[in-house]
Amino acid sequence: MSNSPAGSQATSAHALPSYLNPEHLGPWGIYLQQVDRVTPYLGSLSRWVETLKRPKRALIVDVPIELDNGTMAHFEGYRVQHNTSRGPGKGGVRFHQDVTLSEVMALSAWMSVKNAAVNLPFGGAKGGIRVDPKTLSRGELERLTRRYTSEIGIIIGPSALGLIDPIKNLDVANMVLLLGEIGVILLLFQVGLEMDLGEMAKVGKPALLVALIGVLVPFAAGFGVACAFGESGKISLFIGAALTATSVGITARVLGDLRALALRESRIVLGAAVADDVLGLIILTVVVKVVTEGSISASVVFETIGLALGFLVITGLLAIYVIPKAFTRIDRVAKSSTTIVAVSFALMLAFSLLANQAKLAFIIGAFMAGLAVGRSQQHERIAEGLNPLGHIFIPVFFASIGINADLDAVVARHRHPSSKHQHVGVGRRPKLMQIDP
Repeated sequence: MSNSPAGSQATSAHALPSYLNPEHLGPWGIYLQQVDRVTPYLGSLSRWVETLKRPKRALIVDVPIELDNGTMAHFEGYRVQHNTSRGPGKGGVRFHQDVTLSEVMALSAWMSVKNAAVNLPFGGAKGGIRVDPKTLSRGELERLTRRYTSEIGIIIGPSALGLIDPIKNLDVANMVLLLGEIGVILLLFQVGLEMDLGEMAKVGKPALLVALIGVLVPFAAGFGVACAFGESGKISLFIGAALTATSVGITARVLGDLRALALRESRIVLGAAVADDVLGLIILTVVVKVVTEGSISASVVFETIGLALGFLVITGLLAIYVIPKAFTRIDRVAKSSTTIVAVSFALMLAFSLLANQAKLAFIIGAFMAGLAVGRSQQHERIAEGLNPLGHIFIPVFFASIGINADLDAVVARHRHPSSKHQHVGVGRRPKLMQIDP
């Protein structure tokens, strides 16, 4: 063909991606120079050089989150998979206000080289978000990480490595939190598998009575003790509301380890825990509205109750009339025995998401999914298939509790008795909430 300089350049030099500026390649240009320097020493492997000079996938996403002050903020995010020939793309996420696509591309390429050099079965990948993490609170960083992971789901896929790696280098606590949430979802799903929905219905009245006592007594006691120690009415309300919370995950694990889930008392305790979550949600809604706005309308209360009860009723009906029959049909036409296990896992996540949308704890959704699957003929095979995942993720949930516990927050009030700032929660870096008396 043509012997023009332009044609010669097209055949002798590597073609740059159209989204990069040839005059300002940045870190990606440094990587290309390094590849060019080692090419003469590669021998027969030099035929792969042009592959190394091109990232396999590059994704740019908008990451919108709600800030603590109620406003919306948008951040630019990247995820690059340089090469996945050796296995899943391995690489964390760089949170920096000056990060660029060129930098993320270069970091993903260097990760490919590093993994190959030490013979790890991973490819190279990297992510980035243009944000100064020092300007965001812990809660904002968590929301940013979650939204970013959701946005790049189209490229990382459903694998465990793809789910974990994007936040690996942000903060160890955030990574453990994510794994712990997967663990507690699996835990409540397994508990639901071992429970009988009909037997749960038989202990409805005792469970509701236990839940009422378990909510009203701590709330009244917390409010009264706080007032006795001189706290303002608003702070006392928050303390009382905080004491109404229960840990159904820990309760379920203890009962499971004691092999007592089949006992009537255990069904009452777990039923009360579910009811406690609904009652606690109502109390928290009322307290927050009263403290922040001075009053609350009946419509807000009824909406909260309606969403929670609606979720429980709908999922309960699905568990009785729809899901067992659907699982039988799916298992009949499935070509693999593991298909029904995968469908169960998806159902568990879907119910957890619906519970969260209903403003309930997402683990209540996992528990209801377990009750539904437990009524199917395939429940034993499903339990056997998900047990290995539970052995991996459930211990992380309990580890995350200890990691996020901050003993300094417990004694902070005694160190600074005159401070108006109260620690909220038990996170490692608890937020400070200004409450005017």
